[in-house]
Amino acid sequence: MNAAQKLKSKLAKAAQHKPSNTKDASTSDSKSVEKKVPKTKKPKASEKDETSSSVAVGKSIVDNNTSESPIHEVMLEICTGSYDSRFVGFCFRYFTSNDPNFETVLDLPKAELLKFSEQQKLEEQPMITTSFATKPHSGSINQLLSTRKYVITAGYDELALVYDLVTRRELRSIPLQKGNILDIGSLKDQYTVFATANGVISLHAGAKYSFTPVWEKVAHKGPVASVAIHPSGRLLFSVGQNDNKLRVWDMIKGSLAYTVNLGKHSAERIRFSPNGTHFFIHYRTEVVVYDTESLDVMYTLAHDQNVTAAIYINDDYIATGAQDGKITVWDLEEGQCLQALELHESRIKALDVKEVNIGEFCLVAVSSDGGLSLWRLYLLNDEIPPALLFYEVFNVRLTSTCLWTHYSTEHAAFMKNRRALLQAKLGIESTQEEEEEIEEEEDDEGEYYEMEDDEVDDENEEEDGDDSMQDDDEI
Repeated sequence: MNAAQKLKSKLAKAAQHKPSNTKDASTSDSKSVEKKVPKTKKPKASEKDETSSSVAVGKSIVDNNTSESPIHEVMLEICTGSYDSRFVGFCFRYFTSNDPNFETVLDLPKAELLKFSEQQKLEEQPMITTSFATKPHSGSINQLLSTRKYVITAGYDELALVYDLVTRRELRSIPLQKGNILDIGSLKDQYTVFATANGVISLHAGAKYSFTPVWEKVAHKGPVASVAIHPSGRLLFSVGQNDNKLRVWDMIKGSLAYTVNLGKHSAERIRFSPNGTHFFIHYRTEVVVYDTESLDVMYTLAHDQNVTAAIYINDDYIATGAQDGKITVWDLEEGQCLQALELHESRIKALDVKEVNIGEFCLVAVSSDGGLSLWRLYLLNDEIPPALLFYEVFNVRLTSTCLWTHYSTEHAAFMKNRRALLQAKLGIESTQEEEEEIEEEEDDEGEYYEMEDDEVDDENEEEDGDDSMQDDDEI
């Protein structure tokens, strides 16, 4: 079954009934997971006439009313942290298409893209530029996390900083006097949790509540290796670096629900799938995927080298980085390696991924020798290989990275229209529950940008000093 057939099968099942988050626990190995592909309602006739060509970022270069397939521009911010406490950003101009058959235009060279765009604008502006550079921490930056609205940095100075990349301002400083921060987890922009070297996990509310502390617990004997918040917002998982324990917390009450002994394995990272039905724990030489409800092992992704980074691309795919610099994309349904990206010459320090179109992802990786790479992954068609968008080795030791997208209401409308076109091509209609979810997302997005336009200036006037991100350092 090829990727297109898989997609049609999943969409058809989703349209018939709402997928369940539970699964048969009768077996413990090589279990399949029922997956859900988000869908939207078909656009109304009035919606089809709307265009989004007036925005500076995330715009359609060709009017949606024309017969030509519009090329859509998405602005990606690649953030990096280093051992010498540098926090540097790069702005990358990415192009995608709104055509239901857009496999045919993904690999068009720049000369072909000029047919759909303003030729002078593309020729004069580079694809990637340095957008900011600063040294916000007194110690090395070991964690970066991007949410829908903000980027959070954490360093070996017991300090976390929250940045708004729209206004280029530092919004909040969160001192954690419980040891250095080893990991950050978040639930959209509602909650943020920090794992520290002193065995403490600290949960904070989101930006709307000024990142106020909710609760703080001594979670493990020794450092907390990693934390993750379940997408439901009710559970929080933590793993210890030395005690080989997985602890499950009631996030609302702040109480320990139960503890699982991981045996002799030392966990390094834990992450939930986007739908929350399964999660992985990244050990030294393997990544093990568990069922969230039963905690049974579903898949084991074995590596020849030490695993140094891992991330969910979506519910069906995981990307891992290894000691030898190789990046591997794993197909969970098939339980095997889908793609191997061999470019970096030293160990992969961090990975991050963002969906820029339906089934189309941008993956960023940094290595300890200063290498930075950006890849395009197109997972709806296995015949289209990964494309290297950018690669450079800088004269710094990079430790962390994250991708942040300049979201806008126009970009959300583009994604919504793309889903509708794809579903129309496959003859699938969205369910009422999914339509309500998308309407809620649009309301949240509109509220966010209204806040940016009306309140940012007032907040900046009240701040003492200038906390803007200066371009005073070269990477």
